[in-house]
Amino acid sequence: MSRSRIGQASVAICSPRSFSSASTRLSMWSGSNSGSSPWTLTIVSTSPQQRATTSATRSVPLECSPVRIARPPNASTAETISGVSAATSTSSKRLARHAAAQAYSRSTRPVSSSKSFRGSRVDCSLAGITPTARPDFATSLSLDTTAMPSLAGPARASPATSRASIPSRLLLRQCKILNTMIPRRPLGTTGLDISILSVGTGPIPELMTEDDTVTQRNVLARALDHGINWIDTAATYGDGRSETSIGRALAELDAVDEFHLATKVRLTPDQLAQHSIGDLVRESVEGSLRRLRVDRITLLQLHNSVTRSRGDLPTSVTSDDALGAGGIVEAMQELQSTGVVDHLGITGLGDPESLGQLIRSGHFATMQVPYHLLNPTAGHPAEPGWSETDHGCVINDCATAGVGVFAIRVYAGGALLGRPPAKHTHTTKFFPMDLYQRHSHRAEELSTHLPANTTLQQAAVQFSLDHPAMSSAIIGFSHPEHIDQAVEATQRP
Repeated sequence: MSRSRIGQASVAICSPRSFSSASTRLSMWSGSNSGSSPWTLTIVSTSPQQRATTSATRSVPLECSPVRIARPPNASTAETISGVSAATSTSSKRLARHAAAQAYSRSTRPVSSSKSFRGSRVDCSLAGITPTARPDFATSLSLDTTAMPSLAGPARASPATSRASIPSRLLLRQCKILNTMIPRRPLGTTGLDISILSVGTGPIPELMTEDDTVTQRNVLARALDHGINWIDTAATYGDGRSETSIGRALAELDAVDEFHLATKVRLTPDQLAQHSIGDLVRESVEGSLRRLRVDRITLLQLHNSVTRSRGDLPTSVTSDDALGAGGIVEAMQELQSTGVVDHLGITGLGDPESLGQLIRSGHFATMQVPYHLLNPTAGHPAEPGWSETDHGCVINDCATAGVGVFAIRVYAGGALLGRPPAKHTHTTKFFPMDLYQRHSHRAEELSTHLPANTTLQQAAVQFSLDHPAMSSAIIGFSHPEHIDQAVEATQRP
């Protein structure tokens, strides 16, 4: 089915009454562009005891995929539109349900259809959305569920709350077209499709390791609005504060299930020498799960650099530490076997040959690597006389091995944004102040060679995603508007 992306529908679903339990996902799909295949609207409403189905079918050149839902508390119906199965795992304590949203259309012709079933009536009106028209109310779907027997609450429900006795109206409204739903790419051979931008939550730009809970929540909400579905963190970011902030914000948004969560484990050479690696890895992951308020994560990554000898770089380990019997990988795989971790990854810092051994081992599904305008050597050969770190084209090794790649340090620690160095930059051993200063000088020089109407920030985002093996760029955001700017950069020619 061919599609043309127009934008996102941000929709609220409202009801004048409280329902009894469960939650909702809604999604809408159409047939082909020519309209030769029928557009089908199917609403499945369920209760613990009964089930009823009402459907209306009409062929139209309209296409929509899952709509973001804001649900009232204590909602009772589980509804699916079209053939997309809805998971309804939320409890009555949750206030909202979020799903990625896109709207597609090539016609402004409205579609209306209705059909009665068991005394219920379903009225459907879908107004087409065009790329030139940006109405505040572009799409509405009205479901009049008055006197629908199958929606009656459980036997214990009182008459005051029975769905059979109270006329209720579910109204999808306030559909604003943002034109900002970003694309997704495959993540190596994991079978996952992830957004080309991911939310980074490290100590640069400090948001998730500080105390501004309102902005933390707003940033993740804005990421969700744009269709971003990946959050990257680590146990060492702010000594766990980043994970704690993410867990709190996602709980407040009721959006835990809308993101893939990736975290990391870092072991020191002293720990490797004195303790059981399996115990250390397990304790780190258990702490991460507790702070994130989840029971599983999509990706667990080795946070250590990998070098020829332990300690060649701060906290670096060897490939033998990782791959040897009783090593780090074995401990990570034990957690993977229990189901709390889906995939394993590495941070691509250190000696390229040592990293290559991990890439070729077949144990890792992903790698993060610094890749930006000021140091492109992870994806391109170093120029003669290159004096900075040479990452040895490890992205190309990943592509050969089917390993998914994340770009990190897309803004070179803020140097490509012209910002003052973060507090972390003044103290870190990993990307120290002298590196930031060199990058700042080079960024100033580079800015004089950019095309007209292109900023360094835009060029940085575009460059990080131009490599054909790149799955996603991990960027730290300190304000919702910074996400808007990054998304806009991905849409520039």
